[in-house]
Amino acid sequence: MPLYAYECDACKGAFESRHSIKERLDECVACGVSQKLRRIPSVPTILKKAERTKEKTGELVKKFIEESREELKSEKEKNKNKEYE
Repeated sequence: MPLYAYECDACKGAFESRHSIKERLDECVACGVSQKLRRIPSVPTILKKAERTKEKTGELVKKFIEESREELKSEKEKNKNKEYE
């Protein structure tokens, strides 16, 4: 369900609520006054083509796995010669 932001004209309080797109709240959760709420429009986050990464998801995952393996290998080597008490 989408998250909507509301502002109360009576108490000037603001809050967020999750509900279906067809539902509208009419009572402020802070002061309890009815018919004084207005929904604050939100701007959706849409990435432009130029902002998107050029790598495919599978390539990103493979790259992350390889980097993690290398990191783990170096940590093992570092700890291999370490003496524990």
